[in-house]
Amino acid sequence: MKEIYENLFVCSQAEFNEMPLDDKTSFAFCAKDPYHKLFVGYKKNLSPDHPEYLIAKRPEINVISANLIDVDRDGFVSDYIINELIQFIDDELAKGQRVVLVCNQGKSRSASIGLMYMLHKGCFEGYDTFFNVMQAYKEVYPDYEPKFGMMKATERYWEECKNG
Repeated sequence: MKEIYENLFVCSQAEFNEMPLDDKTSFAFCAKDPYHKLFVGYKKNLSPDHPEYLIAKRPEINVISANLIDVDRDGFVSDYIINELIQFIDDELAKGQRVVLVCNQGKSRSASIGLMYMLHKGCFEGYDTFFNVMQAYKEVYPDYEPKFGMMKATERYWEECKNG
């Protein structure tokens, strides 16, 4: 587990499994399997019209879980999911919580959401290319290895932040 921004951490499923839980830590689970399936309670695919198809919120236990899949194709990462996760992080940090972003390996989904949050907060301003942003982020979080779909979603988010 690595702190990438004040009180914002990225970790893998294995690291999460070893983590002691407390009421000052909030979790954003950034993977369909096993987290979203666990919180929503389905075994196969969920119907797209289900109210928690993309995001499941459990405020009573300081958790949000996203139906994020990690593929090497663009177009599978919903702007709605990104915006909900960014808002959750903002809200939880404002309450004084420590926020942990969790995905299976801690390299693509949770790490990309962490980078998007940092972009949201104005980190990496002035960088002229997304490649340079990724290189700078790798200095903060060396394990960052996004799959193509997450990388493209993060690049689009960078463009939005850059263009106001």
